[in-house]
Amino acid sequence: MEADPPLACTLSSPDLAQRLAEIRSGLLAEVECAQMIESGYRLEFPNTSDIANALLDFIRFERQCCPFVDFGLGLPPEP
Repeated sequence: MEADPPLACTLSSPDLAQRLAEIRSGLLAEVECAQMIESGYRLEFPNTSDIANALLDFIRFERQCCPFVDFGLGLPPEP
C-alpha cells in the first residue's frame, strides 16, 4: 500500500514566493469565474488553446512540488 504524499509544498520559501508571483500575474490574471466548491475551488478560464496549454504546464509543475493536490481539467470544444 502506498503512503499518502505529504501535505506540504517541496519548494523552498524563496522559490515558493517566486512561483506564487508567477501564478498571480499569469494564470490567475486570466480567471473569468471562481467558485468555492465542496472539494476546493473551481476556476473558469478563457477557452483557448494557449490557456489550455498554460493550464497543463501549471498542473505538470504543481504535481512535482505539491503531489497532494488533486487537479481536474475539463476542456470543451473551442468555439
